Amino acid sequence: MKADRKGSVTVFASVFFVSLLILLLAFIQASRDRAAVSGGKALGSLWTDAVLAEYDINLFERYGIFGFYGMQNDVEARLNHYAEYSFGKKKYISTDGFTADLSGYALTDTSVFRKQVNKAGTKAIAESFIGPYVGGKPGDESDADENHNAVLRNGKVADYLPSSGNDRAVTASAIASLLRGKTSASDFVKAGAEGYLQNRYINAYFKNGNDSKGLGSTFFENEMEYIICANLSDSGNLNGVRNRIIGIREALNMIYLNSDPEKNAAVTAAAAAIAPGPAAILVKQGIFAAWAFAESINDYRLLMADRKVPLMKDDASWATDLESILNNTEEGMIDPGSTRGDTYEDYLNVMIFAMDEEVRLLRMMDLIQINMRFLYYDDFLLKTYNAGLRCNVEINGKRLEFTGEY
Repeated sequence: MKADRKGSVTVFASVFFVSLLILLLAFIQASRDRAAVSGGKALGSLWTDAVLAEYDINLFERYGIFGFYGMQNDVEARLNHYAEYSFGKKKYISTDGFTADLSGYALTDTSVFRKQVNKAGTKAIAESFIGPYVGGKPGDESDADENHNAVLRNGKVADYLPSSGNDRAVTASAIASLLRGKTSASDFVKAGAEGYLQNRYINAYFKNGNDSKGLGSTFFENEMEYIICANLSDSGNLNGVRNRIIGIREALNMIYLNSDPEKNAAVTAAAAAIAPGPAAILVKQGIFAAWAFAESINDYRLLMADRKVPLMKDDASWATDLESILNNTEEGMIDPGSTRGDTYEDYLNVMIFAMDEEVRLLRMMDLIQINMRFLYYDDFLLKTYNAGLRCNVEINGKRLEFTGEY
């Protein structure tokens, strides 16, 4: 009987200690899994940040844009390298490898690029109070070629531009209509709007035909003009803007001529002298059109000479006279001496602000891609750069997800 009792105690003790050992091992394994997952969470975020930390320094320093290079396979290889380095020799940690998703983070996605530009535009506003932005490849304005007329002749480069196939544009007459009732460009380019931040970015990071802004070497000199016209030559962009400014000014000058009693009376009298009777009405409109056009050409000359031209004229800012229009005499640039009005860059800002936002952003991407190829990398493509990533990995049976963006 005693032997049976001793045997029972032994069996019970064995079962108890085996059970206890199993529980202990399970606890140890659970603790290991918990520690592995906890470590994976911390390290996974660190590895994601490590990928973001590999942003292109030239892209950031020149254009204030954060972006890291890589396709999905490249990013997964980097993350798996980090995981192998941290977990490879730890037998109690098992992973199934990282998978990465870059969709929605490419810099050529206008929503992604917009965020980057708006942030850099806000920074540009702050910098405007402490001094101008200076970036780009080393070089000063004395190195600039005054006769610079770059032409992008490489068809493959042109075909891979982010805006390729998108040629939507706003007409001069449409812009003139939008400007009616406005007294200055600042009334139109409204502070606080996203378009305003983008305009500030453009003014900080891109040249124009009247101001190279100390930005060093670039492929095009007329960069703001490119955003408006998207011509593949400097001269084409400059001429395109010239025609638009003259078109805008012609429409606004016509409004002024029709509203000014003195000039209206003078044109009416001249028309009656040329063609008495009903035909005088048509002649009057022809004289008005010729006068508005001549004033518009003079306006453009003033703008290119760093003078100001107000959106809506008055007698003090009106330059041409009716006699020279009727006699078709060329006087060159006439400066009325008015200090009121807007500059050439202000007119560029108005045209850029009036553009479809997507087109504006895509053409900004064009310039960045062209100049990054011109200054730094022959094979640079903006679509291969990303502003964030999503990734996931399974650690000891638990699926973990990570996201990161600039």
